[in-house]
Amino acid sequence: MSVWLIRCYMNKIQLKHKQRYSLQVLLENLLNLNYRRVPMVLEPGEFSVRGNVVDIYPAKAINPVRIEYDLDYIDRMSSFFAHNQRSVSTITTIELGHFDESYPFHKFKQQDVNHDERLVSQFRADDYIVHENHGIGLYKGLSYRTFGDIQGEYIEIEYKNNDRIFVPLSQLNIIHSYKKSDESTQLDSLTGTKWKTRVKKAIEDASKLSEELFIAYQERSQAKGFAFSEDTVLQLEVENEFEHPLTDDQKTVLADIKRDMESDRPMERLLCGDVGYGKTEVLVRAALKALENNKQVAVLVPTTILAEQHYKTFKKRLKNTPYIIKCLSRFYNKKEQSKAVEELENAACDLVIGTHRLLSKDIVFFDLGLLIIDEEQRFGVKHKEHLKQLKSTIDCISVSATPIPRTLYQSISGAKDCSLIKTPPKLRRPVLTTVQPFNEIEIEEAIHNEMARGGQLFYVYNKVISIDKKAKFLKKLCPNCRIAIV
Repeated sequence: MSVWLIRCYMNKIQLKHKQRYSLQVLLENLLNLNYRRVPMVLEPGEFSVRGNVVDIYPAKAINPVRIEYDLDYIDRMSSFFAHNQRSVSTITTIELGHFDESYPFHKFKQQDVNHDERLVSQFRADDYIVHENHGIGLYKGLSYRTFGDIQGEYIEIEYKNNDRIFVPLSQLNIIHSYKKSDESTQLDSLTGTKWKTRVKKAIEDASKLSEELFIAYQERSQAKGFAFSEDTVLQLEVENEFEHPLTDDQKTVLADIKRDMESDRPMERLLCGDVGYGKTEVLVRAALKALENNKQVAVLVPTTILAEQHYKTFKKRLKNTPYIIKCLSRFYNKKEQSKAVEELENAACDLVIGTHRLLSKDIVFFDLGLLIIDEEQRFGVKHKEHLKQLKSTIDCISVSATPIPRTLYQSISGAKDCSLIKTPPKLRRPVLTTVQPFNEIEIEEAIHNEMARGGQLFYVYNKVISIDKKAKFLKKLCPNCRIAIV
């Protein structure tokens, strides 16, 4: 016989994750506790219902909670921000007390929030996080606490020897996710001095690096580089082989780059443009200009897949030229890599496309003239400066669809020139994004439209435990659609 774990005694309701608690009973008990039903929860004492989701703003709580049901079981509970409905963190228990309208609760306004809400929602239990004053600890979730006369939700962080601190959400700006965690990661001690020592050293290292970069850019701005000659007949022939007409933006950017290359001032240009807007063709033409002036070209990319893609593109576009193109990544064995490295040094390789392997100490160029850094936001400062230090007078092009703030600042301040490709190629269809409530008719229509054109589609679903049910639902919705679960 089923046992209902329903607790509504005196003036409280206690709920737990995975607990069986009838949704209808919960709604009745909320009304008994003086909560009022509203379309959207914004203030304490309110609750709303949307299908199998119940939002409740508990009395005396800083943030409301969201309860998601799977039949009569509580499938998930989380707190969220009332002013924008964004999730804060997953919780496992919640206590709902009687709501008294005379209680002096605090109404949160937009200006009250002075922390990054997205940061809270990305934390998971036992994630490594960093407190600026105490160091690396384990995130233990949000905890409702009372300290003196102050009540509210606090971020609970565990440190060495099971010591813990509770940080108010208003101080979230001094908490950061720790990206380099692995089995060797150690928790800091609240009583030790190692963290303060590391912080001091990091500040000193950052200052030293900033000084080195300032000097490097200063020297580069005053240096005299190689002035490339005007376009050759071979360049014009290869450019005419391109099967698509250039957009106006591509023409403008290419003219800027060629003008920079023909100047004796070392080029430092940032090229921005969305995926599929034709950045690669611009890079191919810039590379060919360098090759035609007897200079080597290096294309630095963050991943082996991108290195292989660029390798095939450059090989195809420059197939009618005499230049030797090689690729350096873990896709190639040690013997192949060693041969390519030797050819670079002996001028037997003209253009190399590679990952971080290009930053190894054994890489020596015979006469490097152009450096292209694709997806430059994926590389650290030291990575990008390493190649530039090989020869301070080389021309450099940094490419990105989403440049990092440091690079944007350099372009704004004049350390880098910036070029934008804002116009998509002709016939390229834009990506359409629609945000709307769940609608079976819309989903069915979208699937049928894609199948009618002979295409494929992804249906992204975020609950593995019930993904089979979702597949059955889609099969029932579109019987002729062949469905696979990944």
